[in-house]
Amino acid sequence: MVENNTITQKTDIRGVAAYALYLRNGDGSIVRNNSISLDGRVEKTNAIGLSNSREAVVQENSFVKVETPIEVKDGSTVKESSSRFNQPF
Repeated sequence: MVENNTITQKTDIRGVAAYALYLRNGDGSIVRNNSISLDGRVEKTNAIGLSNSREAVVQENSFVKVETPIEVKDGSTVKESSSRFNQPF
C-alpha cells in the first residue's frame, strides 16, 4: 500500500520516460490519497507505471503535470476512482 504521500519526480534527462511510482509484480496493490507530480524536461511523463500488477487499486490521488496518470502494461489491471488530474501546484 502506498498511501498519504507527496511524491515528486524531478528530472532533466531528455529522451526517457519518467515515472514517479512504478509497481512491478504488485498484484492487489493500493495507491491511495497521494499527491503525485513530475517536474522537469522529459519526453514522456507517467505518474504511475504498472507492470504485471493485477487488480491494482488507484484511488483519490492528485496528479500534477503528467501526460499519462496511469500506464498499464504486461497484463496489469487497475481500478481507478476519484482522482484529480493535472491540478495546479
